[in-house]
Amino acid sequence: MTRKFSTQAWLDKADSTFATAHYYLELEGEPNYDAICLFSQWCAEQYLKARLQKAEIPFGDCQPLPSLLDSVLTVEPDWASMRQVTESLMPKGSEFRYPGSIVSKEIAENALESCSQVRETVRESLS
Repeated sequence: MTRKFSTQAWLDKADSTFATAHYYLELEGEPNYDAICLFSQWCAEQYLKARLQKAEIPFGDCQPLPSLLDSVLTVEPDWASMRQVTESLMPKGSEFRYPGSIVSKEIAENALESCSQVRETVRESLS
């Protein structure tokens, strides 16, 4: 099921998710590194959906990041260089949801950096 929201609504949601990921990184004591990875993945997804919405390209609710990127590449072929970034976020957002998986500060910071790369690329494209 594809839901229609404005490009700005997707950007607003992505910005909020980005702020939440940063909030968890900056918590005193024990930051929630699992949450940072999850929010980083969601954030990148929301930014890619904003770009797809702007181009009026349909997408699914539960479409993986690499698949969303494939759709974006039809209008932004230079973004092929983001393939590794989107693929790197996939396990970080889902694999660490389960007990037994441990997320380090380094992994969380890398996820947030990958998300930041997607954010900057999309925002630049839409400005």
